[in-house]
Amino acid sequence: MTQRDIAKKDAATLETAPTLYIEGNGIRFAYRRLGPAIGTPLILLQHFSGNIDAWDPAVVNALATDRPVIAFDNAGVGRSTGQTPDNVEAMARDAINFIDLLGLSEVDLLGFSLGGCVAQQIAAEHGQIVRKLILVGTAPKGGEEHLLAVLQDAFSKTDAPDPRLPLFFTSSPASQASGLAFLKRAKVRQDDRDTDNGSAVTDPQAKALITWCATPDPEHATLRAIRQPTLVVSGSDDTMLPASNAYAMFRELSNAKLVLYPDSGHGALFQHHEMFVGHVRTFLDAQPATAAHFDAIRRTPSARIATEDKLTIAKVEVERFTLTSSKPFDAVVAAFKSAVGQPDTVEFFKETRATNSFTDLERIVKRSLGRTDLMLFAQFDLGDILRREAESGTSRIMRFVVGNPLIMKEMVKHVPDAGSYAPVTVLVDERADGVHVSYDKMESYLMNYGSPEALAVARALDAKITTLLHECAS
Repeated sequence: MTQRDIAKKDAATLETAPTLYIEGNGIRFAYRRLGPAIGTPLILLQHFSGNIDAWDPAVVNALATDRPVIAFDNAGVGRSTGQTPDNVEAMARDAINFIDLLGLSEVDLLGFSLGGCVAQQIAAEHGQIVRKLILVGTAPKGGEEHLLAVLQDAFSKTDAPDPRLPLFFTSSPASQASGLAFLKRAKVRQDDRDTDNGSAVTDPQAKALITWCATPDPEHATLRAIRQPTLVVSGSDDTMLPASNAYAMFRELSNAKLVLYPDSGHGALFQHHEMFVGHVRTFLDAQPATAAHFDAIRRTPSARIATEDKLTIAKVEVERFTLTSSKPFDAVVAAFKSAVGQPDTVEFFKETRATNSFTDLERIVKRSLGRTDLMLFAQFDLGDILRREAESGTSRIMRFVVGNPLIMKEMVKHVPDAGSYAPVTVLVDERADGVHVSYDKMESYLMNYGSPEALAVARALDAKITTLLHECAS
């Protein structure tokens, strides 16, 4: 029996832990604390209409085996007193009040749905107390929401045993079975269950979520104020807060990872609870990188050292884009290759060398591109090389070199060094927590060269490739 098994056997659970109370600034907060006394606490910020007992015990108990986990009712929710605010900013202030009352100087945040909006606000305004951030099934300010339509549809399904079944899960048999299992787990606690305060909570919460998504933030100021490492999680078929929100947050956050779960809706973390817990543990246990570190990366110019032989060494800080997919390795690779052009490279280079004008060269390049305006120059099966060396099965790893000579030409025109960075490499590798798809962003390579023209081209290339990888992983 492992230490984690022993802790799980002896510790209180979401179903058995006593409900505690702490009061300050006119609000008496209800909460439950699970897990060890030592470590960075993980604060759970709940979804629209949810209270402490709306969390999945399978998620909360598993996370609490090796870290403190605190589930609480924000102002006016469940057994907490006060009035539920009708805006995210006030909800964030109430949550900070709760954290301060507990005397916590550093926390991790896990925000689900509306709780994810609150978590973003906290991290943007009170970054000094947030170590890491997990955003699940949520939306950025100005994001897409279909709250009222989805609620109306769910409550119209009178044959469903609980509205959360159509709200949180897809119509597939597998998802529905997972939903029924979740509902059973969520109803285990009978004594000292949290209370449902009805429209006094749901009306202001609905207004808060709808207003958050209806408020334009064209410069993504809230997301760009978040410097903490962030894990963004979504279900592939979330109808309430679509997965496009997750990708939008991932693109604008300075240090984020994105995980999408297949055949899952708003409650993807409950449907794929074991995988979700594994991803969260891996993320939280990774060596933390502070917000100051990421600020320094963006501010520090390349370091150049000149010797008597006029040797120049430039230090370039690279921003790595990584998605983790639950799709099979072969499916990710097939999706990637189907989206890029795959010309016979020998014939391609032979033809381009034989052209007499740029117009002819451009014509040959364009006909060789895929629908993403990219082409495959080379691929390397690194996993096969490792398998041959070890003479045994290993995880699969493929390296793809992709690009567009016309885009490369535009970057090199402004920054000659760009010729060293393009075409680019995409790595697809199979790991225990899923298939990782990684790419080093061209913008980060060129950031310190001081050429707005080259950066504009690099950003356009990054957008093409990150969109492609998102499609392959989802």
